[in-house]
Amino acid sequence: MKKVFNFASSIKNNNIKPHLMLLVLNLVIFLLLASCSSSNQLDTSVESPNFNDVFFLDDISCVEPCWNNLNIGESTEAEVLDVILSMEFVEQNSLRTLPQSMPDIVDNQKWVDGKQIIVNCINRLNPCLEIGIANDKLRDIQIELDYGLTLGAVIIRFGEPNYVGYEDIGGDVIDCRTLFIWENKQLALYSTVFNTPNDVSNFCYEIQASGSVDINIIVQRAIYLPVTDITRKIEINNLVGYSGLK
Repeated sequence: MKKVFNFASSIKNNNIKPHLMLLVLNLVIFLLLASCSSSNQLDTSVESPNFNDVFFLDDISCVEPCWNNLNIGESTEAEVLDVILSMEFVEQNSLRTLPQSMPDIVDNQKWVDGKQIIVNCINRLNPCLEIGIANDKLRDIQIELDYGLTLGAVIIRFGEPNYVGYEDIGGDVIDCRTLFIWENKQLALYSTVFNTPNDVSNFCYEIQASGSVDINIIVQRAIYLPVTDITRKIEINNLVGYSGLK
């Protein structure tokens, strides 16, 4: 502070050379203009809409099992790519295509050459979207959902599931995740993984025994599948009929 007063006093007493005074004044004017320019800039930040809504819940472009105007067994690879690359959250340069053998769309006992289309989404755990293509036709769509979507919210949108149950996940400790199927919509939903004895008992074994489910279970993954895959999931997982919320 003392230096500032000394500098001001020097200007008052004409102890500063004219060219130095001019330099100081120019600097002050520049800083003032920069400050004004910064304060007048528009805020260009955009609040992203909810990922779950845009990618899953609010899609009313067609009736399930159609998703964003893409139809299992009908849409071509080119049509799939056009839709994906036009979506709001998708990172355009993240798309990759991997060759992969997969079950046929109509006969899942027969394996055919296919490919997996994988994309990342902006500011998310990734990949967020995986799509199977078999014989140039859309085979399946897997969406990784934002954490926080409850089963209750899904039921409000899609109605009650037909079947409920769980799948074991391998390991030294038996983990599990609950599975919900809307048969006519060809839609399977998976919960987050349960990995404590108490949660496994309450959220997996109890569902299998009673058919009733907790409204607040968190849904993590949504998959649209061919009819043959939906039928097989119901059979091999010994799913039971949905009996209500608890």
